[in-house]
Amino acid sequence: MIFQSIIDNKRVLTWVNINQILPKLESKNPYHQDWINTTNTFGGSARKKEYLAIRLLLQQVLETDKFNIIYDNYGKPHLQNPPYYLSIAHSKTIAAALLHPTQNNGLDIEQIHPRILKIQQKFLSTTELTHFQEDVLKLTAAWSIKEAVYKWYGKKGLDFKKHMQIQTALQDINPSNTSPVNIPVAFTNPQNEHQLDLSVSLIVIKDHVFAYVFGD
Repeated sequence: MIFQSIIDNKRVLTWVNINQILPKLESKNPYHQDWINTTNTFGGSARKKEYLAIRLLLQQVLETDKFNIIYDNYGKPHLQNPPYYLSIAHSKTIAAALLHPTQNNGLDIEQIHPRILKIQQKFLSTTELTHFQEDVLKLTAAWSIKEAVYKWYGKKGLDFKKHMQIQTALQDINPSNTSPVNIPVAFTNPQNEHQLDLSVSLIVIKDHVFAYVFGD
């Protein structure tokens, strides 16, 4: 089953269980066969599943398999035919995509797991560490928020501690609430030090956190 959230009449967030969508591959479909041929050059089975799941997901959402994903010099994906701003994300079990015809975006998903405790000091400022108090859910949300902003920015040079500051203690994050919560993030462009206030939307669905952001 494909889960789809129409954020407004243009913004689309969609996700699917990887193992549920892979059986939809059709060997007689030339586009599917091209995708399969591409994955034959991949080393790991996980990467193959992710690659195929994203394309099958987009096929279902766009109602066509005649599309092309290209990557710019920084590795940021873009959708051609039809042209969409695109961000894609995956965990071990979930593949997700965020689309908009005219607005740049960034999407991240993370599984909630205590391993986040081991890396918290790598991406959080001293103030943020104090706010989140080794709370696994909040730390996972913080990581996902910053990853979404990183993917929205789409270039190198971002310092997760210096250039992205989460402006709340994430006290509104609740696993029982599946409605998006808007999180203010102070973003500093590393190229020109220009500052921008972003609003990152966050959703907790079962054991995953979804974070996404739109902006020019």
